[in-house]
Formats: sequence, C-alpha cells, structure tokens
Amino acid sequence: MRRNIPADPLRDLKPEESAGENNVQEWSWSPDDLEEQVCERRVRRKVFELVPAAREDDILHRYVVFALRTNFYDEKTGHRVLPAGALKWIGGGEFETGIAVLDYLKQHFDLQYRDHIPGKRCRLLVQDGLPQELHQFDKEKSFVPLSQQEDPAYLLSGRSYTAKRGSEKREELREQLQEERHRAPSAGARKTFDLLNFGPGKDHRSSRLTSKMLDHLDQAYERVRSMDIKAGQRDYYLSQLSAIGRQHQPFYTFSSKGHTDRVFGYNDGLLNLPSEVRAILCQDFVEVDLRSAHLLIAAWLWDAGDALSQLRKESYSIWEDLMRHLKPLFHDQGQSVPSPGEQLFSRVKATLKKAVYSTVYGMPAPSIQATVTRDLKSILGRKVGERLRNHSIIGELLSKRQQKLREMEVGSFIEGPTGIRVEIEEPVGGDGVDPRSAMATLAQSYEQAAMQVILELERDLENQGGRNHFRTAVWLHDGAYVRMRSPQARTKDLKERLRKRCRDLADFAGEDKPLPAFFEVEAIEPPSVEK
Repeated sequence: MRRNIPADPLRDLKPEESAGENNVQEWSWSPDDLEEQVCERRVRRKVFELVPAAREDDILHRYVVFALRTNFYDEKTGHRVLPAGALKWIGGGEFETGIAVLDYLKQHFDLQYRDHIPGKRCRLLVQDGLPQELHQFDKEKSFVPLSQQEDPAYLLSGRSYTAKRGSEKREELREQLQEERHRAPSAGARKTFDLLNFGPGKDHRSSRLTSKMLDHLDQAYERVRSMDIKAGQRDYYLSQLSAIGRQHQPFYTFSSKGHTDRVFGYNDGLLNLPSEVRAILCQDFVEVDLRSAHLLIAAWLWDAGDALSQLRKESYSIWEDLMRHLKPLFHDQGQSVPSPGEQLFSRVKATLKKAVYSTVYGMPAPSIQATVTRDLKSILGRKVGERLRNHSIIGELLSKRQQKLREMEVGSFIEGPTGIRVEIEEPVGGDGVDPRSAMATLAQSYEQAAMQVILELERDLENQGGRNHFRTAVWLHDGAYVRMRSPQARTKDLKERLRKRCRDLADFAGEDKPLPAFFEVEAIEPPSVEK
C-alpha cells in the first residue's frame, strides 16, 4: 500500500492548513504492502493459536494481517482507516458490500468502527477485536531489523522470506515509475524524477549507497520506541523502519494534482520518517541544505526588502530570532527562552515551522494566528499567535503577499523557471489553482530550479568517466543527503553552480539582483537516544 506523505520540512503541515500543494496521502488503496509483510514464523503460529479460525478461513486471516500491519491512520482521530478497497480485499470477492464483510467479521471479532469520512469511501477502525497479546507479540518479534529475526516468513502466505526480494522489489518499483513519467507537471520535474529514480548514468541508481542505513536500524528502532508520541504514530514509524529492512532505497513520484515541481516519496520507508529518525539512519551522509529557501525565495519574489536583508545573512536563524521575539511570553509563563538542542526549543519550533511556511504556502493570516494559538497556548499563553504575526519578517511577508495577490488576475497564467505553467482561477473547481496556491507553485519552481544543481553536479561528474565520489542519497525538497569525497572541493563546486543558477533565475524573473540563495553543507549528526 502506498502512502504519499511529504518529507520534511512540510510533513507536519496538514492539507487543510496549506493552500500550496504538498502530496498528502492518497485515498487509493492497494494490498501490495500487506501481502509483503514479514514476520518471524512463530508470529504466524501465534496468530493461529490466538485466532484459530483464521487457519482455515482466509477472510479472517486477511483481516488479522490488515489489523496487525496496516499503516493507514487518520490524522485527526488516530484511528486506522478502513478503505472500501481493503474491505473488498479482506472479503475476497465473496460479498456484495463492505457492510456485509463487516457483519461477517463481527461474528468473530469484537470490532468497532465509525462510518465513513465525508467524501471518502472508507470507515475508521476504532477497535479491531484482536487479542492484545497478539499485537504485543507481533511488535516484540517483528519490529526489529530483519537480520535479527529468526526464520522470517511472509505473514499472509507463510512463504520463507529471502533477501533477494529487496532487489526484485526495486525492479518492480522502477517499472511502475516508468508509467508515472507522463504525469510530470514540467520538464524540470521530469528531470529531477529521472535523475533520482534512474540515476545520472547509464546504469540504475545503485542501492548500495543507501544500504548504509541498515547499519543504523537498531538505533532508529530504539529512538522511535522512546519518542513521546501517540501509539498510532509510533506504529506507523515502526512500519516504515520495517519497510526499510525489506527494501531500503527511496523512490520518488510527482504530486497527485500536478501543481508543484516537487517530487515526493513513492514507496514506504525513509521519507515517511521524522527528521530525528532520518538523522540516525543517514548519519554516514552529508546534508546540503538550501538555507531558508521558502522564506528567502518568497521575500525575493515579493520585494520584501527588510525580510530579505535578514534572511540572506548566513549567520541568521529565523528560529532563534522567533524564540527571542517570544521572550516576553516565555517569561510570563515562568520559563527562559530555550536554546537549540533543548526539548522545549524543538517543540515550539515544530509549530512555528508550520506557521512560517504557511506564510509562503497561502494559509490566510487569521488562520495562521489561530493555529499557532491553538497549538502553543498551553506553553506560551493565548497571545502567542498575535505576537507571531507582529514579528517583523512574518508581518512583512504577509503584507507583501497580500499586495501580490491583488495584482494577480483570474484567467491569467503563471510560469516558473522549471517550465511549470498553471492557470489562476477562483478558489473553487477547475484544473487551475487559486491565487495563493499559484504563489506557492511559483516559489517551489524557483526552489527546485536552484536545488537541481546538486543533481547536475552528480550527473556531470558521472559523465566525465572514472569513479564518481559525489552521490545523492536522499532528496528532501529544499535539501539533500549526499556522499562526497573531498568535501571542500565539492562544496566549492556546488556554491559556484548555485551562484550561476541564481543569476539565471534573476534573468527569468526580470530581477536586477540575483536570488541570494546559499547552501549550508554539514555532516549529519544523529540525536542521542537519551535526548
């Protein structure tokens, strides 16, 4: 089953909070992932011991597998989503309706569900009716690296699992992705898609590079188990680590609506994990980050001069500045202003990040204020949203955004440097985008045009012949994880290419001064488990 979830920094931005398109999970459902779930063989024996009827009844067996291993959760309630397609699969085509499948299952399990989410063909599974002992046994034995599992087998079929399945799965994913190429929203997006999925040379992008993640799976599992998060979210993260164990290489696809040049995770695994867990898995790589990309590009495009002068400083941190801005509220609550690395800093930053990016991706200013107040009032009181709006950079961006919105005409087209072209329309219906979304589309086009210099450097070094020691391992919209030898020389190459690209982008935009974007290149430091 595929879930398209945005990678950081926008993975926590709910779709209703953003007018810019981020590839929120698809509602289509496939049993593929469940049919490939692996467990120790004794987990299967425990299934038949605790649910003996499942040994002879394939319908009950499929339901048990679904209830144990689905990673499809509703964000608002935390309940598992039970799509119509899943009920059809569980029923094996023997029932005319989903209700009939549920009625059959209720004869064997004390399951409880809520009726469908409006506009979606699904229900929410409130209680699955499986013995808690079975859930616990499965988590203890299965959510560990495959190398530590005794006699691994497929949970559904019982066939023995072999490591070669990982390479077979990669070939299947590449074949599927060939069918996706026609959905590219622009030539630039297709270029990113091809270089990431199929590699910069004649051969496919090797999975050997990202196999380094497998060395750190133990530590990642430990981190997820120690995180202060809801049980459903923890189960989801554990399922993604399990997916990495079966096939570790990330693949990428286009957004569902085609309103952005960004690419998103196609398969389960690394890209669906939070940054702190990614840092553990990817600690052997170097991060190349397009610093403050969202805000800086918006400030440049919207002529927000004061904001731009701050954001272009390599020493400037918007997050530390916002913390200082909120100092009176911290003091009112009897707290000191937190520093980077402290839990309170990370917690407040997570909410501020949603709000800050929402200024670029179209969320109305009153909604930004209300959301921040809702999420942070327990820490900083009820004035936190209002105070955030009064921050100099946020305030100027919101004001300049409003000016640009007034200049945009319904029925006109916007085109980005990657070649993406969308029609501006009223905020209802049609294939175009509303003005706020159009602004996000444009900003993301500039972002991706700048980011592509990373893939172009890799491609050019590959085409020179000899051994290429600069490789892209992971793509994160406004950053990438890479492996590089001679980091000083490669960093110089990247920065020079970015400077040239920023001059080209200024020519495209009709601006006198180049986009003042810059890369920050740092080794990836994993968080401590105790933190």
